[in-house]
Amino acid sequence: MAIDTYLARKCNKNTDSILRFYGWKPFCLSIGCHQNMNIVDLKSLKHKGFHYVRRPSGGRAIFHSQELTYSAIFPKPVLNHQRLYEFIHLLFFRTLRSLGYDVAIQESRSIMPRIKDQSYDFPCFTKSAYSELHYDGKKIMGSAQKILKNAILQHGSLLIGKAHEQLPEYLKESDENKELIKSEIQRKTKCLNEIKSDPITPEQIMTAFIKQLELNKTIVLNFKDLHSSELDNARLINIESE
Repeated sequence: MAIDTYLARKCNKNTDSILRFYGWKPFCLSIGCHQNMNIVDLKSLKHKGFHYVRRPSGGRAIFHSQELTYSAIFPKPVLNHQRLYEFIHLLFFRTLRSLGYDVAIQESRSIMPRIKDQSYDFPCFTKSAYSELHYDGKKIMGSAQKILKNAILQHGSLLIGKAHEQLPEYLKESDENKELIKSEIQRKTKCLNEIKSDPITPEQIMTAFIKQLELNKTIVLNFKDLHSSELDNARLINIESE
């Protein structure tokens, strides 16, 4: 995520749009850029060998585990924040449909709903915005944005397995509230492994996603490795101090 932050900051109107995919080893709890880290039980995370990070984007707490994470960085003149959200989610919708997942995409709305701050109400995956991906009325992917001077950074997590439901175990909440949070996550989210019995890998999803991009003849794809200097600069970023 520090790499995403660095790439987004150096982006300008002449920069190519960037799409990245990654996963988490070990698993990691992230909070949004405006959340208080005091909600996180760092001791419990450390005991399990898991990590913690503050995302540069907004949204609420997420336990990154059995998922495919993406980041999209677009110069502002290319797409505004609403169109970027719709564009990425539509691509994932077509990708999952091509893989045999009977998912639905929520009808677009003009603005994102405001998110309340009650502790029992903050798991990111329980909140819906415009153009959300659903299966049987349950959310299968969550996304959040950070709008910078010259670019828009969007993060998102596509749920493959159910380990994200462990989130309440690593929050400083009463046992009663932890049960409420877990119940809310289970009631409002669905993972791909629950939809189809055949397991799917992140690599399969990425390949199908790229194929959807290639079907759009107006998009030119270039595959690049990160330069060592980009990695070095990303390591200097500390979201906590900002």
